[in-house]
Amino acid sequence: MSKKIKSHKIYRIDHVPGAEIPQAEEFGLLQTLEKYDENGNLTLEIGYTRDGEISDKSEFRYDGSDRVIESRIYGEDGEMLERNEMVRDKDGRLITELVHYLDGSTDIRSFFYDDKGNLTGLEVKDDEDELDFSERYSYENDKLVKIERFDEEEEVIFYQEDHYENGILATRKVWSSEEEEPFTLVTEFNEKGHRIKEIRYDSRDKITERNIYEEDGQGRVSKIIEENKFRKNTTEISFDDRGNVIYQKETDLNGELNHEVFRTFDEEGRPLTATVEMVQKNTGQKRAYTLVYRYEYFED
Repeated sequence: MSKKIKSHKIYRIDHVPGAEIPQAEEFGLLQTLEKYDENGNLTLEIGYTRDGEISDKSEFRYDGSDRVIESRIYGEDGEMLERNEMVRDKDGRLITELVHYLDGSTDIRSFFYDDKGNLTGLEVKDDEDELDFSERYSYENDKLVKIERFDEEEEVIFYQEDHYENGILATRKVWSSEEEEPFTLVTEFNEKGHRIKEIRYDSRDKITERNIYEEDGQGRVSKIIEENKFRKNTTEISFDDRGNVIYQKETDLNGELNHEVFRTFDEEGRPLTATVEMVQKNTGQKRAYTLVYRYEYFED
């Protein structure tokens, strides 16, 4: 039986490529701290700067069924930037979320469901009852097939359409005008519902990005090819006998190394170290750092 994690720290150690990793607590920079309750719920998350100062902090509270009922986000000076309150019905479904901001304003997010419990809509209004945006969700055979997002003028600004074959997701089309330039992203899936290709188009329907995902004999992504008009990178991934990703390598168009990642895990599959070695293209020199994971456990 796995031990219950009480806290989780991630240290970063910058070092010479290939060098032995020094003691993390003495020579590393604390990068992340996470704390959990005895039910495995994340209760505290803190990020740190390279100077050891707090960069961001989040707190979470749960009800008796381990559902989040409140979250708080703090800035680097410890001032609370945002507080979220979640209101649920007797079945545990999220009905209302109140988002309180630093300036004293509040957003009200209302969620709507059908008789089967499927989420059908979302509305976000400010504390003066002015609509910010809304979303609608459509289903076929109990599968989500379309998401639409509308602005305050009820104009479509985002949609996602899923197409199924024999009950398996085959293609997904996403369109958005929320960024500086509208884009369309088309994703294809294999017969097992695993992603195999992504193609991104600009507002003139010209291809701007293409990503290819190749699998090994066990259906795991073992190779990723990412291409746009500026670069073409290939990532190769290796696994251990337990399915943990222990090594990945990214190379450029000419097959030259961009970076490598070496990972180690404990017997429960929890990460212990992740060493990244990068090549600076302008000099050809390598740089390296290691993330070291430390755990504290609840007593049995």
